[in-house]
Amino acid sequence: MQNFSGWIAEEWTAREKLARRRDVRLGGVLGAVSAGVGIASWWGFTVDDAWIIARIAASIAADQGHRFNAGGAPVDAVTPLGFSWLLALMSPASPLAAFALARWLGVIAHVIAATVMGMRLGALGTAPSRFLALAWFGIFSPIAPWCAAGMETPLIVLLVVLGSGTGRRHAAALGLAAAWRPELLPLAICLALGAAWVRGRGPGGGLQRLGLVLAPALTVAMLRQTLFGASYPLAVLAKPAELNHGLRYAIGGLVFSGSAAMLSMGAGRHLGRWARVRMVAVAAHALALTLAGGDWMPLFRLWAPALPVVLWIAAEGCERVSPRRRAGLWLAAALCGALPVWQQLWDARAVEHRRLALVEEARPLLQGAEHVAALDVGWVGLATAAEVVDLAGVTDPEVARLAGGHTSKRLPPDFARRRRLDAAVVLVDSGSTAPQIAPGLATRAVEQRLIAQLLPLGFSLRGVVPLSGTTQSYAVLRRDAGKDGG
Repeated sequence: MQNFSGWIAEEWTAREKLARRRDVRLGGVLGAVSAGVGIASWWGFTVDDAWIIARIAASIAADQGHRFNAGGAPVDAVTPLGFSWLLALMSPASPLAAFALARWLGVIAHVIAATVMGMRLGALGTAPSRFLALAWFGIFSPIAPWCAAGMETPLIVLLVVLGSGTGRRHAAALGLAAAWRPELLPLAICLALGAAWVRGRGPGGGLQRLGLVLAPALTVAMLRQTLFGASYPLAVLAKPAELNHGLRYAIGGLVFSGSAAMLSMGAGRHLGRWARVRMVAVAAHALALTLAGGDWMPLFRLWAPALPVVLWIAAEGCERVSPRRRAGLWLAAALCGALPVWQQLWDARAVEHRRLALVEEARPLLQGAEHVAALDVGWVGLATAAEVVDLAGVTDPEVARLAGGHTSKRLPPDFARRRRLDAAVVLVDSGSTAPQIAPGLATRAVEQRLIAQLLPLGFSLRGVVPLSGTTQSYAVLRRDAGKDGG
């Protein structure tokens, strides 16, 4: 009888292992499919900063150093220090080639991350609804829009997925992610210390994991200090934190991703120790984003790396709550996540096309210019090989240190003359097509201040490039021939 009972137990265990392996394979396939749908859905979305990264990568590949302007001083300009060097290793011949490399690197990272996420969900439990988390990972959440945007975000997300465990190697992966995105440090520290607590490793284990998290970030800070004279990203100065904006950003990111509903799925007494650690880590990330002032880019990019952690909480909740409550919470999450996507998807897909159209139309208007001032320097840097003076300060340390926000820098009175400007690109209302331009026609404060300096120096409107899909245009101002601005 005992032999028979033992045989039954072994048979049951074998079937469980077989089912678990089948679920792991299924999860991997579903993850890859969700990533493919997300890539196809959001293809065409990008942001101006992607072309800043691309221009610096092309400069490095041409042996000109970490510079935005050829012949200019080395400049930080990129929060994930090292991403441009990674692109430069593949020797892009131009900024557009570097952008294409960044895009495909992001696509590959997104597919791998979604596949790994799916496989781990497959091994997590038995509730089929846990695989719904892959829809948020691959399609709905703030992760998917950035998968092919030419930014570092998909690589950061992949590192967080690889770091979603309790071992030392997981802490090392989180440390690498936080080295590229400093606002991830609180989340990474909470997960590392929490992992030591969950595994009962004591203070020694916690210190080991903390060291693995902090070492890459400190290395990058020292490298910045050596190369650029400051241990922090230039963006800290260029885009000073605004607490109100940060709070709206933190809350909006939770709503957009459906995280609030999914977090509640595993709340209370149903939550395991490791899930509670993850919940604390997500709260720490929300606080970090609030204090950092959020981000001025659309679609809550800085929330993307925290989403894998949130989805783990949701997946555990699927195993621990009743089917009725589970269905209601997934429905609430779907409403939070899918409706904003439906509102923004088509406009987001057109961004690349619209920006490249701007590049083609502005290129002849900027021909012959040597020093061009602009706020949106990414696409302007594609339209001209001239020195681009960044009115936001993202690629210009002098402007970054000026008072004001990144669209309202208080330019000194002699700025245009001292920087020897002979062209400027400013955003105006589409109705501003008159042959004369006045400061009040510009939509952003720093551009208004610049125009007030340019007009006495003999600048006039050279042409207007409509920004399709909006009610705005870019006006190109040039100094009239024979008039000395210096």
